[in-house]
Amino acid sequence: MPRRDQPGKIPQNMNLPIEKWATETNLPHEALGALREASVCYRAGAYRAALLFSYVTWGLVLRSRILRAKCPPGYPDAKWTTLQDSMSNEDKWDVAVFDATQTQKPATIFSVSDDLRAQVRYWKDRRNDCAHSKNNSIAAPHVEALWEHLRSNLDKFQVGGSVEDLVERIRDHFDLNITPPGAPCDELARTITTAVPAKERLAFFDSVSAVFRSKIGTRDFWNAKAPPFFEAVIRVTPEHVVADAAQFLRGHIDALALVLLAHPHLSHVLRGAPDSVRMLWRTKLSTRGSESTALYASILRMGLIPSGEREEAHQHMIDQAFLPPPDPQDFDTLCQSGYFTAFKSLAINERKLDNFDWGNSNAAMMAFYVGTFPLDDESARALSSIFSSPYHPRSARDRLRELFVGRQEKREELAKAIARLGISWPEPLLGPQAPAPAG
Repeated sequence: MPRRDQPGKIPQNMNLPIEKWATETNLPHEALGALREASVCYRAGAYRAALLFSYVTWGLVLRSRILRAKCPPGYPDAKWTTLQDSMSNEDKWDVAVFDATQTQKPATIFSVSDDLRAQVRYWKDRRNDCAHSKNNSIAAPHVEALWEHLRSNLDKFQVGGSVEDLVERIRDHFDLNITPPGAPCDELARTITTAVPAKERLAFFDSVSAVFRSKIGTRDFWNAKAPPFFEAVIRVTPEHVVADAAQFLRGHIDALALVLLAHPHLSHVLRGAPDSVRMLWRTKLSTRGSESTALYASILRMGLIPSGEREEAHQHMIDQAFLPPPDPQDFDTLCQSGYFTAFKSLAINERKLDNFDWGNSNAAMMAFYVGTFPLDDESARALSSIFSSPYHPRSARDRLRELFVGRQEKREELAKAIARLGISWPEPLLGPQAPAPAG
């Protein structure tokens, strides 16, 4: 394998880890441009130029944060105004950014450790080696080490303790005038770990929620933005941050429902919170269609509904909700939990199918049940009685008739049961009955 300190040896089509990171990180436009230049130089073996552009990337990100931030606590307003003014000066901004990383009196600008301040000094010296053509060797490992420094530490450099800055960055991320829809917010979520002290996390999540609700002032904005944000927090942050996010959501049942309906696989955040589980299925899962069924199946799969409450939960869901056929990945869970037994008990035995509102709303689910499970005598009697009458739920009739027309084996199954039981022929479902053979 060729040595990486030999120029021109990096394939042009090689995917660099720093490029993947850059696509997942909401870098300022000018910083992203500098990092692209660094990647081009790295591939060409121009490692001094690559390191120089990488250091510029670092500085441009911090410059952007200084320009957007409010004056840190304890820092003089006049000096802060001067610092922000220097960020617009092409001849001064890079030096001013470095000085800001080292500032600790009269107050810190970036609340980081002394070790991180020393690392910044090290990379500034390497930047000077490159800019002034000093004799120190600069090879590929130096560039890669700086990139690792960027990935590991960039989020730690937030102005003034960083909580307020992070809230503003989240606001900007979900502002369509600044950030395109669907942009990943994983890096913002990861920043919570270093930017938000543990004792402030619940208040932080409350501030973010206020941003979502106040941005447009309608639930639609909350519905669109809260689920991806909390999904990212739960997916990419350490357990202690996830625990705080889960605690916040459990204390805000509307938010919890919106997040879990959009991402039902996250129902594990309800572990150890039986009151929240019960509140969720009793008050937030009715009339929500396939989202509701998927989340209900996930809750069952996680074993979050005690066995003694499952029958009650099934009956509540079936009695209250609009029930589309379940997704295939949820079918076994629902079967094993007794869900379809409860469905038959209510729809067939108690004749909810004959209720116009329920029968028409759940026509697709009724057709799914009849098409999936064997027709026992009780089901045949119910279908005969309900659909032999001139008054019956028409949507249910139409969906069941489609089933029996399209699947001859199901039509024969019902016809044989009717003949065996000596009950009425439901012509609206099966069409005219064939005349009995003569003699």
